[in-house]
Amino acid sequence: MLLSIAVWGILLVYVNAQSTCPEGWVSNLEACYHISRDTEEWMMAEDMCKLYGASLVSIETPNEDLFLSDYLRNHTDVYTSHEFWIGLSDWELEGNFIWVPERLTPLYKNWGPGEPDNDHLDQHCTVINTREHYQWYDRTCNQKYGYICEKTTDPGIIIG
Repeated sequence: MLLSIAVWGILLVYVNAQSTCPEGWVSNLEACYHISRDTEEWMMAEDMCKLYGASLVSIETPNEDLFLSDYLRNHTDVYTSHEFWIGLSDWELEGNFIWVPERLTPLYKNWGPGEPDNDHLDQHCTVINTREHYQWYDRTCNQKYGYICEKTTDPGIIIG
């Protein structure tokens, strides 16, 4: 919406600030997040994020983790899932979790007690568990959970 007012020959223009994130996405600093209401397996969740020029979220700081936890906490009535895929996996080397697709070792971690535990020797993907204090848990990648996509608001930076 654009509103113009002429006062004493001076034209003042007011513009409502528009979010740089697409509809259905939420903004935090220089990133946009989409928290899916659908459930998918980890690989399909990553593919769904790629359709929007995004990837599964890489949570790099306590502040980013707190933002996502608070958002999920304040919107529990919207989501059917209580666990959400994030982009952390140890597929390449057991016990060596990296952010996919950047292939970066996390500096910040928020694992739940005893995690990652690689239960049944096949848990290589990571979720935020809203029933367990919004901490991270490794899961079998072919389970279906909600997922969180992330992309930058800076058109010069591409995530994924």
